[in-house]
Amino acid sequence: MPDFREIGRFLVTGVVATLGNMAVVWLLRGTWPLKPALAAGFVTGMAISFVMMKTFAFKAREWSGAQGEMLRFLIVYAVGTGCYAVTALAAEHALVTLGVAGRIAALGGVFAGGAVMAVTSYVGHRHFTYRRSPAGNATSRAR
Repeated sequence: MPDFREIGRFLVTGVVATLGNMAVVWLLRGTWPLKPALAAGFVTGMAISFVMMKTFAFKAREWSGAQGEMLRFLIVYAVGTGCYAVTALAAEHALVTLGVAGRIAALGGVFAGGAVMAVTSYVGHRHFTYRRSPAGNATSRAR
């Protein structure tokens, strides 16, 4: 049975990390060029996401294995991003083929890709980054 509270915490974490990313870009954009502002926002969002995923979403309180968790977190993020891109492009193409207008098809692709990334990220973090011990607690696996 899925833990819907955990899934809810996971989704809240994603929203907060996205808002943190956007806030940093917005704040820096007035004085920084766009690319460095985007990079700073990305790093901020990733840091917020890692800390909140660990402590809030998956309740992995032990910090001794945080380096290994960070590596696994980045792997899951990279796989999720790849799934997002492939899905978004495929969905957009399929929608255009069905006669949907280009801008609407692109938006549909973004939503489809985002949904796939959310699922792959949750499953990856649940079973790889912050897997549960037999007692049901999130564990750190130092490697």
